[in-house]
Amino acid sequence: MNRLQSRYRNSRCLSLNLDKRIIDHMVKQYKKKTDTDASKDDHALGKLNREVEKAKRVSSCVNA
Repeated sequence: MNRLQSRYRNSRCLSLNLDKRIIDHMVKQYKKKTDTDASKDDHALGKLNREVEKAKRVSSCVNA
């Protein structure tokens, strides 16, 4: 049981790390293109986070 919980925590941590890296990349690309810092806008970051989650779900269905 402990091993299962440990695997869940590790995969969850990796998932959150991937989300953060994707969001950071997208914010950097947006700033490069528009000279506007989207990291200060909580609404934009929330929307971007939802879209990243959707994209991950779609890609996991395609790869399955």
